[in-house]
Amino acid sequence: SRMKSKKRRPTLHRTARFRFAVPLPSGGEKKEEVRVNVESLDSLIKTQALLTLGFRLHSFEIWKVPKVQKRMQRLIELLGIKAMTLEGYTWAKKSKAFETL
Repeated sequence: SRMKSKKRRPTLHRTARFRFAVPLPSGGEKKEEVRVNVESLDSLIKTQALLTLGFRLHSFEIWKVPKVQKRMQRLIELLGIKAMTLEGYTWAKKSKAFETL
């Protein structure tokens, strides 16, 4: 019998541009730019959630999963970063929300 191939979910990549100045021996500087493909925060959160909670995202036996404590901590860290970078909220409101949690 033929094995069915699993559909892979696309990883969301973005191209980040890093600009920097390289000092020249003459005393000036030369502007340089490097482009790097990076995985998006949303993609990292989805991957971490799948690793921790499984494909259906409602596993009640997650504590049996190897490394679950590290994975939960990483997932919470990523969600915290996402919350801190949300647009439309002041730092005071974000701080209050984290304090409430």
